[in-house]
Amino acid sequence: MSEDTPHRRLLIDCARLHCRWPVDGAGADLVACGDMVQPGSSYCERHHARAHVPPPWRTVSVGGVVRRVNGGAVNQSGRASVSN
Repeated sequence: MSEDTPHRRLLIDCARLHCRWPVDGAGADLVACGDMVQPGSSYCERHHARAHVPPPWRTVSVGGVVRRVNGGAVNQSGRASVSN
């Protein structure tokens, strides 16, 4: 895996303010992005967005049972129905 990032550095050399998204290498030779992190994250803005992608479904609770719904609704019988 390789990315065009001007601030690349070994993971072991990253300070708290450096993005630790792995871009190359393995083990002791792991190279991280190295850009400035987004506040409250271990990653820069670009890699934070990649790491925190919401799932393509949503969950609903029907009678205390959590069900996964792909863009549809849950009808009274508790079955998922997809609306077009």
